[in-house]
Amino acid sequence: MPITATYDVTDLDRNDRTRIRSAFERFGWEHIGGSTFRYPAFAHDDDFEDWLNCVVPALHFFRSFVLSKGITLSAFTLDTHSSSCFKEGTAGAAIKDGSHLPLAPPANVQMGEQALRDWVNATTSAVP
Repeated sequence: MPITATYDVTDLDRNDRTRIRSAFERFGWEHIGGSTFRYPAFAHDDDFEDWLNCVVPALHFFRSFVLSKGITLSAFTLDTHSSSCFKEGTAGAAIKDGSHLPLAPPANVQMGEQALRDWVNATTSAVP
């Protein structure tokens, strides 16, 4: 079942908008239009959705990016009718570090793959 995320900002330049889009796409989300993204992509054929490696990191990146850049977020929605699971050796995907995340090629490469992998590893390392 799909997850849809939408946002509205008032002070985002074109470069930052493209970086957000590229990051979502690298985490396996599909850009639907404007500031709307869907996970999994329409062509999704995996048995399980990968919340721990695709959904949570994408949302955490978006949150961190907005805070880091001082962007005014005027609206955000996350609609989901979804289920995810992981049971070792049986179902789903285990949590992976940034070096091993299943990233996808985005429509544009504004958000570098290695930079995103490094960011995931850095946030993991920053856990108190």
